[in-house]
Amino acid sequence: MARSRRDAKWVGLGVTSVNAVWIFGSLAGVTVLLTRVQVLYETIRISGAVYLLYLSFQMLRSTRRRGSPYRPPSSRPSPVRERPPGASGP
Repeated sequence: MARSRRDAKWVGLGVTSVNAVWIFGSLAGVTVLLTRVQVLYETIRISGAVYLLYLSFQMLRSTRRRGSPYRPPSSRPSPVRERPPGASGP
């Protein structure tokens, strides 16, 4: 149980290295799978597009429910103050 920091660093480096090998291997396998099975690739691509549409619909729905903080440009107060009638100056 009483090991040195040096041993712990080597264990951490070993675990990280093995994880990197597993990650690269799995990514390579998924890449090969998606390039060989075109139907799977298209299914994932279309599912992602449908999910993005769902998220955008939920976002629009939530802003309508709570009241949107956005106001159209015509109803926003002007950032430039107008001079009152009869005021002089540059």
